[in-house]
Amino acid sequence: MSDQEPAFRGRIYDSIIDTIGATPLVRVKRLADSHGVKADIVAKGLALGVDFSLTRSCYDPTPDGFACGECDSCRLRLKGFAAAGVTDPAPYRKTP
Repeated sequence: MSDQEPAFRGRIYDSIIDTIGATPLVRVKRLADSHGVKADIVAKGLALGVDFSLTRSCYDPTPDGFACGECDSCRLRLKGFAAAGVTDPAPYRKTP
């Protein structure tokens, strides 16, 4: 099963909830069930107070946490931030 399939993402979400549980200190919110628009995800994350500097989407990050800036996942993320009208705060190995 590919990690791009909605069923896979649903299973990951369920696994996270089963592993860490839901407590007053831990809240996990599923933002998109399937092919969510990245700009909408960015906007929703900002509204929820997500610190996107602590997140990565990269398939090939460096050991020190820099995203590659070249893989499909990085490109989609960068397009989503641009479409939302904000700069992606994540560090990139190659300046996009």
